[in-house]
Amino acid sequence: MKRLFSVNAVAVCFLFFQISGCAVNRKNNTAGDIVDKINVIKKMGDKQQTRSIKYLIQEFENSDSDAIRVEAAKSLGKIGDIKAIPIFEEALTCERNKSIRIAAKNALARIKEVNSVNNKNK
Repeated sequence: MKRLFSVNAVAVCFLFFQISGCAVNRKNNTAGDIVDKINVIKKMGDKQQTRSIKYLIQEFENSDSDAIRVEAAKSLGKIGDIKAIPIFEEALTCERNKSIRIAAKNALARIKEVNSVNNKNK
């Protein structure tokens, strides 16, 4: 019987998913749990729920999932609250993960844009 994949290829794929957090993150959440959380965070940003700012900041700063952190940054950018500016400025200089730095940069630009428009309308 011919094998389609070598044992080494399967092991490499498994390690990739474990390291990247795709299969399970450090808190033993399943990929489905992460997707569900991302969807909730996305809705918070889409609805511009200002009452969720503290939660979104906490997720951006503390989540083990890069995807959750990126989505939290996007949602904070959509909401446009200036409370998030310091954490994004810190992420630009201290964050090792490039996708999170990019999300922080984009969110920071969006917050500044939203607030400059609001200031012009006053």
